[in-house]
Amino acid sequence: MTQSFPGDSFSINVGRLELLRADNPFETKQAPSLRTLFDLSDLEQSLFIYQTGQSGWVQSKLYRNMSGLWAQNEYLPLQMKPKKISQQLDLNIKEK
Repeated sequence: MTQSFPGDSFSINVGRLELLRADNPFETKQAPSLRTLFDLSDLEQSLFIYQTGQSGWVQSKLYRNMSGLWAQNEYLPLQMKPKKISQQLDLNIKEK
């Protein structure tokens, strides 16, 4: 699969360029698979994106489901306590 994205060997969005290849000198073979933006003042406002998507398993239907967002430098909420939760499971350990 081929996707273009901004970044080079010297940027935060690192991508190792193949500069010695005359046919496509800006082709990259490596790129960051996980990008996160942590909001240290409110962790619930943090963002993330995976290059391969929700599943790293190639045969999963969720493999590459985030790659389009990743290529466009878009992010998803990284929340530990999403507001949409309608149920909560609490596990309590009972001492014997």
